[in-house]
Amino acid sequence: MAHPRLRLRGGVALEPEGDDGVWVPLDGDLDVLANLRQGITRVAGGLQLFVDRRGFRPQVQIGTVNGYTTEAYLQELLTALGVFESNAWWQTTVSLLQPADLGPGNATFKTFRDIALGPAKER
Repeated sequence: MAHPRLRLRGGVALEPEGDDGVWVPLDGDLDVLANLRQGITRVAGGLQLFVDRRGFRPQVQIGTVNGYTTEAYLQELLTALGVFESNAWWQTTVSLLQPADLGPGNATFKTFRDIALGPAKER
């Protein structure tokens, strides 16, 4: 499978209902990314590894709305993110993560395996 070409573009908050996050969506070869996720899920399940089956969200969380967040600030942030677009990159690896208790303030996951993807191909 070829590397997907991705970028960050735009911004959303409080979606879906009940979510308190501020997110920047991925853009680009999302169909390749979704197919990759499905393949990894099948292989991991076949290896009897726990697979988190929550819905696929091709987004990066950049913040959380809390009691200090004003409506005006959130609107200003979303307006700025509305015109945001990062440089594109080729995603060359995917990491399988597993839960880890590394102590307060540290990541809650550690890398189980990094999987190299196929060659980059212009589409």
